Amino acid sequence: MKKSNFHCSGTTVTPIIRSYENKPDNKILRFLLIIPCVIGFIEIICIVFFFWIKTRKSPVSAHQSYSPAVTPFRKFTYRELKKASRNFRDEIGRGGASIVYKGRLADNRVAAIKKLKSMANK
Repeated sequence: MKKSNFHCSGTTVTPIIRSYENKPDNKILRFLLIIPCVIGFIEIICIVFFFWIKTRKSPVSAHQSYSPAVTPFRKFTYRELKKASRNFRDEIGRGGASIVYKGRLADNRVAAIKKLKSMANK
């Protein structure tokens, strides 16, 4: 067994006493931090929930959302409109982005035909 060369003198070791100040429990600050966090969490949950409902596909709603609306209006080709207005001859009105011509359809009904101006000319 080896002897240690370390020898303690007769001095007494005094422990260091640390005193910490107890900070006051600030309940108002804690409330002001916790409540917005809870509200933000609820908002995130609501956004995710409504996004999930909106993107959820059901066979009935998906079919209905893409079906065209039934209207009494008929689509005309440019050639039919040109013929009905006699090559856009009788102008009955003018606006900022269009000119309105008088036309007569194949069944002799009078129609107002709006022709948009070309945006390239502006």
